[in-house]
Amino acid sequence: MHHLNAVVLSALLLLPLCLFSQDVLTYELAGLEVIGCERTSASVVRQMSGLRVGDKVQVPGPQIAQGIKRLLNQQLFASVEIVETNTKADLIWLTIQVAEAPILKSVSASGLSKAKNREWKNWLDTYAPLQSAWLPAQQAQLHYAIATELQNRGYAADAFQMQTKPEDRGIALSVNFEKQRKQKLKQIHWRGVSVSRTRQIEKAMGINA
Repeated sequence: MHHLNAVVLSALLLLPLCLFSQDVLTYELAGLEVIGCERTSASVVRQMSGLRVGDKVQVPGPQIAQGIKRLLNQQLFASVEIVETNTKADLIWLTIQVAEAPILKSVSASGLSKAKNREWKNWLDTYAPLQSAWLPAQQAQLHYAIATELQNRGYAADAFQMQTKPEDRGIALSVNFEKQRKQKLKQIHWRGVSVSRTRQIEKAMGINA
């Protein structure tokens, strides 16, 4: 009786391992379909994925995850999935499903004089070229670049607002700048420096000169 109880207990303890274990199967990639791309050709998507017909693919395994990562790293797609569509014996067919990132269709600058708006428009065209893919990462990078440029020009880093809206199956970007005077350093409180030395340094820096 005790032996029977021990056998039952052992079976119960092993049951979760049976339920949650998953065999890794190795297939030969027999076909690789691409759907969802309009601007990028299917052959280019296949090439960027790193997957090739004839490759040995483990399911589950690293090849599919690496293929998804390679495609996302191109910064051309908003989402990428690679799904199994069919298996037969040791053969597997996969489908790459992509959603292309929206394209930047127009850029405008406003809030300042015509000359300044035009100057900023030219600057934006350099950092955000038209027809480039527009993803949250690009928007964050541009926001940081504008803030840095404002600081370099002597203005507050937050003196602008970025807005986007859909336009002709793409994105329209507008940047509105706030009118403000350049920030100037008027005074520095020194510690451990003599008055005469302080005046020399401030004169050299153009403060209260």
